Amino acid sequence: MSRRVVFTLALAAGATALAAAARRPADAAPSAPSEATPRSVAVEVAQRRAHTETAVFHGLTRAAERTAVSFTMPGRVVARPVDVGGRVKKGQLIARLDAKPLRNAKAAARAELQRIEAQLAQQQRDEARARGLLDEGAATVAQLEKAQSGGDTLRAAKSAAKAQLAEQGRRLSESVLRAPFDAEVVATFVESGQVVAAGAPVVQLSGRAEHEVELAVPGRIADQLERGSTIDVRFVDPARDPVVGTIARVSGASGGTGALFKVVVTLDADASVPVGLPVVLELPVAVHDRVSVPVAALVDPSGSKPHVWVASEGRVDKRPVTLAGMVQGRVLLADGVEPSERIVVSGLTHLMPGDRVEVQGEAQ
Repeated sequence: MSRRVVFTLALAAGATALAAAARRPADAAPSAPSEATPRSVAVEVAQRRAHTETAVFHGLTRAAERTAVSFTMPGRVVARPVDVGGRVKKGQLIARLDAKPLRNAKAAARAELQRIEAQLAQQQRDEARARGLLDEGAATVAQLEKAQSGGDTLRAAKSAAKAQLAEQGRRLSESVLRAPFDAEVVATFVESGQVVAAGAPVVQLSGRAEHEVELAVPGRIADQLERGSTIDVRFVDPARDPVVGTIARVSGASGGTGALFKVVVTLDADASVPVGLPVVLELPVAVHDRVSVPVAALVDPSGSKPHVWVASEGRVDKRPVTLAGMVQGRVLLADGVEPSERIVVSGLTHLMPGDRVEVQGEAQ
């Protein structure tokens, strides 16, 4: 048989096949799976339970005890024996002002007190003499009263001088800055020899005893928080393990209209956490009491007819549902599914209503 004949026969066979396909009904669908071949699916029993919705917040670790120490008076710094990174004990010297002017002021106040005391002693002698003369008839009552009046003035001046001496002593003692607690020096603002104003920060201290995180949250979230409740605190650095945090304080008022509320979370005292690390916390927003299904069980979630497949007595049925949100990777359903119904969560591709199914893990 020549090649031309073979080619002609092949063309004829192909034409016959095309004609047969053309005679097939236009709406003919692929053959349905056999009733004897159920599809294998995995199911989950629907349950109505409380789902806690959370919101993620970011913060930085900080010391619970922290302060910027400063002098209460202006002066020239003559010593600052600490530096950044150093550790100090409570009561340790931080900085010292030039105390010579303060010592001079204290000495002047002491001298003034001594002068007034000497005048008062002389006045008391004059008063005693005037009283004696009055008893002898050699002085008048007016003279005695004048002597007594001078005594009252000097006694008031003595009280003022004593107060001034005490004030100068206080100023002299406050010319020395000491650590208010065990801490680490995290910043310095003044060098030895500089002149500082009253209240200007000299050294920033960060306590070593306890650490915390401060967050700013909306009021609806602050209302859900309870003091003493614990939450996980995760670090942005994946090399650090999470630690347990405790809600220590929740602000009862915001900073103004539309402002956020302050929330302070203390970290586990046993955890060694440096200051300034970025952390992530999940705080509860709301609790929803609804039936939920895994995302994989939902068909056409963004369309106009979302639905799930419900398995019952070896067959499946298409069930329209109304979505109510998503919490922790699960879809909340407002209606469409009742508790104890079995929802197909795997193997739902190409399912048709009424298809026979075999639930994985169950006998046929």
